[in-house]
Amino acid sequence: MGRGVMKETEPIRVLSNVRSFKVANSNVIENHYLDSVASYLGTFWSLLRVILASQYDVIFFNCDVTRTMMAGLLLTVFPFKKCKLISADPVLRVPQNRWRGISAIIKRQLLKRVDSFILFHKDFSSYTKWFGIDSRRVIYVPFKVNSLDFIQKQPTQEGEYIFTGGVSLRDWETLAAAMSGVDIPLWIVTKELTADRFRRLFTDHTRWIQDDGTGESWIRFISGAKFVVLPIARESAAASGISTYLSAMALRKCVIISEGPATRGILTDGREAIIVPSGDPDALRTAILRVNADQNLRKQIAEGGYKYAMSCGDTSRLYQDYLDSICRIAGVRKN
Repeated sequence: MGRGVMKETEPIRVLSNVRSFKVANSNVIENHYLDSVASYLGTFWSLLRVILASQYDVIFFNCDVTRTMMAGLLLTVFPFKKCKLISADPVLRVPQNRWRGISAIIKRQLLKRVDSFILFHKDFSSYTKWFGIDSRRVIYVPFKVNSLDFIQKQPTQEGEYIFTGGVSLRDWETLAAAMSGVDIPLWIVTKELTADRFRRLFTDHTRWIQDDGTGESWIRFISGAKFVVLPIARESAAASGISTYLSAMALRKCVIISEGPATRGILTDGREAIIVPSGDPDALRTAILRVNADQNLRKQIAEGGYKYAMSCGDTSRLYQDYLDSICRIAGVRKN
């Protein structure tokens, strides 16, 4: 029997960058872990050798656009390798200059061979526009709360400072403009800023913390905050900020966040977070002052956010969704 149709007794052969799915019924797949390689060339040759040496039903890459594109190229060059290609959480950027525009065109071609994209955002219009990823190839799954076990053991208190942070696509200019003249202490936990940029943008009421990069340290900073503000850049095409806001919600913190792919169609009823227009310092300032002054509002939004975060679960829930998607996609015969 060809690999396009699965026997119920046969495990699905999966090549992936996930060491172990560790969820219920994971024995339905035979997971072959492909370790990372430092160089692009080494990554390509490693993937080439593995694909030519064995037959897989599914190639699954989680948060790895580079290997996804390489696999797409190889499966196009070697069409006799009949397998499904799945890309989970591909983080793609809207091109901001000519060279990135050329890069987007190349990526669009290499991603044509991908059978399914698993996304954490329902609004993927920029992915469609720039990379040709349409709804026929998209599966939406909710993201998960990182380090949920640690969060549930972490003591919390409502402190005096606002927490903000992030590693990419944060709109520090809009936040700085919103905080101008506002004397609420602001703690920024990020490595994205430089000292010169920080001094240029922010006032003496702001503390910049160059985080050690561990999830636990972020959780400790969030747990002592009065509330959380996430200014997301307007050009964000992916679910920027979703990991941070889920952690904050799981800690029962009120969240203010810019509208974008991380919120549209996901935070919908106004109970999970305060959502403001992206790039609008006046709207952001108004929300900050309102939330700061209204303890009942903070508690109300924090409770709604907490319920939503708990519904998202942890890594095991996400991996179960991955496994279900792999099984469903592997059972479909290629045309």
